[in-house]
Amino acid sequence: MNCLFCERPAGNGVKISKEHIFGDWTTRVLPPQPPKRSYRSSIFNPRTGEMERNDYKAPVPLLQTQVRGPCEDCNGGWMNDQEMAVKPYAKHLFYGRDLHMSPDLASTIATWISKSSMVRDAQDDKRVQAVTQDRRNWIRTRLTPPPGTWVWIACLHVDHALTASRHHTRYRATALHLAEPLVANAFVSTFSFHRLVLFVAGCPPGVGAVYDPSALFPETILRIWPDPAPCHWPPRRTISDELVAKLCDGEGIFSPPAQPPA
Repeated sequence: MNCLFCERPAGNGVKISKEHIFGDWTTRVLPPQPPKRSYRSSIFNPRTGEMERNDYKAPVPLLQTQVRGPCEDCNGGWMNDQEMAVKPYAKHLFYGRDLHMSPDLASTIATWISKSSMVRDAQDDKRVQAVTQDRRNWIRTRLTPPPGTWVWIACLHVDHALTASRHHTRYRATALHLAEPLVANAFVSTFSFHRLVLFVAGCPPGVGAVYDPSALFPETILRIWPDPAPCHWPPRRTISDELVAKLCDGEGIFSPPAQPPA
């Protein structure tokens, strides 16, 4: 088995470890989680126009879920550094407390959650994994989200005791009539931590359009990558469960929104 990020094979001093999707420090910042957790993965097939959803239960809470793949050097090195960089701001972010977000801080949050979305992608069946090795190499070596990545944050309208994770992938083909098997090449990962909700979209340049929901909901959704700009957390308006659900499935990101903002 090779490391998910640096690709070194196990052996000769290289040990493959299990990586938490989120650092275990989050369990000390967030409310207690239920002993078992449901996950949802979905994939959209443009040839059939159908959405396939898969729900499954994990035997441990989301914050304790681990994915086997990174080597110990990656896990305990640059990946841990991303966790520690966000930790000082976690309570402000998770509980919707006032925070001035500089471009550097926005970039730090975007890199952290992009790394987490890549680990989350590796949890799914290979046929629906949409993160390529090039994207993992980029974030490991440059410590920024790779090209073709967008990250948005919003504040939920009520406290959510549960931490949630949804991972939506898409086949984005330029020629749908081709007989070759479609390859998942775009994704939206959605994560919520109490009041903080983050959306990470990945789509290789040139594959298809990506719509920016923060352009339609500027007082509700903040785009923190690419081109992070100074902003204030939390946004002036909270996000509804209905809008979160639409964005989870790529509506308003990989397709135009169904209706204009209220």
